[in-house]
Amino acid sequence: MFNVKISDYAKKELDKIDYKFVDKLFDSLKLLKTNPKPVGSIKLKGDNAYRIRKGNYRIVYIVDEKNKEVIIYHIAHRKDVY
Repeated sequence: MFNVKISDYAKKELDKIDYKFVDKLFDSLKLLKTNPKPVGSIKLKGDNAYRIRKGNYRIVYIVDEKNKEVIIYHIAHRKDVY
């Protein structure tokens, strides 16, 4: 079981997203507790950085296997995430 942490920056981004999509995003975040690398996740350049697509939004996170943590550091619309 992994501990999921959301950075302050990602929390601010989450506040800007329409509430209709926030529930779907939270469902994806909950799944990261049991499987930090689910089917459909893409490894990005860098140390253990991954992204998940959820509709037009992207969740970018880092997996720390040693400490059993998933750190969400970016949640945004696909045009703004990269």
